[in-house]
Amino acid sequence: MTNHRRNSSGRHNSHRPRGRSNSMAAVGGRGGLRPSLRTPSPPGPSRQPLGPTVEGSGFASNSIGTFHPRRDSPANGGASATDSPRRRGAADSGTRLLAVPHGAMVIFDVPAVDPGTIISISAERARPGAIPNRPSFIPATVLSQGMSEFAAWNRNVLSAMATRTFVISNGVDLEYFSAILSSPSMPGLYRAITSVCFDQFYWFSGVKENRMACPALVAAENLPGLQRLSLTFHTAGLTWSSYTERERMRIEEVDLEQSKQLKPMPVEAVITKYDLAKVFNLDSLKTLELKCINSNMVANYCTQANPMDVFWALRGYFNEGFVNQGRLIAIGLGAIHG
Repeated sequence: MTNHRRNSSGRHNSHRPRGRSNSMAAVGGRGGLRPSLRTPSPPGPSRQPLGPTVEGSGFASNSIGTFHPRRDSPANGGASATDSPRRRGAADSGTRLLAVPHGAMVIFDVPAVDPGTIISISAERARPGAIPNRPSFIPATVLSQGMSEFAAWNRNVLSAMATRTFVISNGVDLEYFSAILSSPSMPGLYRAITSVCFDQFYWFSGVKENRMACPALVAAENLPGLQRLSLTFHTAGLTWSSYTERERMRIEEVDLEQSKQLKPMPVEAVITKYDLAKVFNLDSLKTLELKCINSNMVANYCTQANPMDVFWALRGYFNEGFVNQGRLIAIGLGAIHG
């Protein structure tokens, strides 16, 4: 298990960047932003959408099993929580107790995101004449408040944005999203964002010699009010060849199908590839939702082990890390069959 050093406050300090990153430098450095604005509290569920949103059923899923870090969990050397259901307090009386891969823990449900609150950045930038300074989810009639009526802007706009989930599907989306947040006409918007979904997180090719960080998680670090983060993996990105390059080329000459055999990556390699240690830098995080597309094609070439094993193992990694920070974070895991 990867070790995480802590400072005197108990927080992780490994991999914490010094200063703002280049990927979203504009978010923290443009004059149009108002860092003094506080992140507004989300309004009640009866609030109507401020502006048009996209149909989000493709992004919002049913509730999925969730692992809440516990110091007495098997992952941390304690007794199995399922051995003693009485450990659950009154606040947990409505939760379900389920069996899970690789040991048992108390599992709760991560509520699904309300489809009516989802804003797809891909759909936003695909609009005819779309520009970051005038997003469709903030009506033009109230956009001017950001430059003059700051109290009304904070009350009417930023509080509504705190209830939205922004779906970012690729690098182009991320750049467009960054441009929206850094627009002088929308001061403090970056502080109001509480929920982000990277529904194609698996397209990130990994931290390498010329790429020192994952842009998606660097962007998340620059959202101080982020409470919910959703990442979708794919088994193709959690496996690698069963052979060395030389072995694979030799086998390919006599048995092409055999040369395509895969095996799960070690969990440490996955953590490094996707720069997952940055998740521990999200100080406002309350819910971490992890999904993985379980590809039939990948499974056909991964015959010696289950390619999903490394995905389930991420639970232990995050569980241990958050417990070491003294934080109670809802960690949901779910498989998508594809």
